[in-house]
Amino acid sequence: MVTKDGTSTPQNRKLVMVNPNTSTDVTASMLSLARQALPRDVEMTALTARSGATPILDTECLRTAEKAVLALCADIQTAPQRPFQDQ
Repeated sequence: MVTKDGTSTPQNRKLVMVNPNTSTDVTASMLSLARQALPRDVEMTALTARSGATPILDTECLRTAEKAVLALCADIQTAPQRPFQDQ
């Protein structure tokens, strides 16, 4: 949050990044890069698709990845207030 005088106050914002392919190495790399670019008050975790393709090279793989992402998003929405672990 930015105040009237232009300073910011910590909000402890949280983001979850979802990797649509099954590569935990790619997830870790994406997470590392994203964290470097985020403000200090933003906490980011990442999830990796549990099934699907690595890498996503065609329309069929993309459709499979879409289903995997939607499943992870459903898990996030229905999860009790628990932290997600970095993948």
